[in-house]
Amino acid sequence: MNISGVIFDFDGVVVDSLSLHLDSWDYALKEACGQRLDKSLGKTIMGLSTKEIAAKLAQHFSYPDSSNICALKLHYLNTFDKKVALIDGVGKYIYSLES
Repeated sequence: MNISGVIFDFDGVVVDSLSLHLDSWDYALKEACGQRLDKSLGKTIMGLSTKEIAAKLAQHFSYPDSSNICALKLHYLNTFDKKVALIDGVGKYIYSLES
């Protein structure tokens, strides 16, 4: 089989960015409505889109503006100076695609 291209979803597939995203949501919630993202709630939002998560969190905390939570999350995501690491084995797999 001749492969001419490969498409990856980076978050959670190539890089481990979960803690960066959860921290961003936590800071956004704290600023928007004075609430914190606990681990059990954090587990329920994994895999959803940013807008879906903002809507779910706004509903959970009875906050009227999910778009504000969404904007704050993106702000913090772009502000944090954290490095994300490749998920184990991904680098080796990507290099194996060259041959």
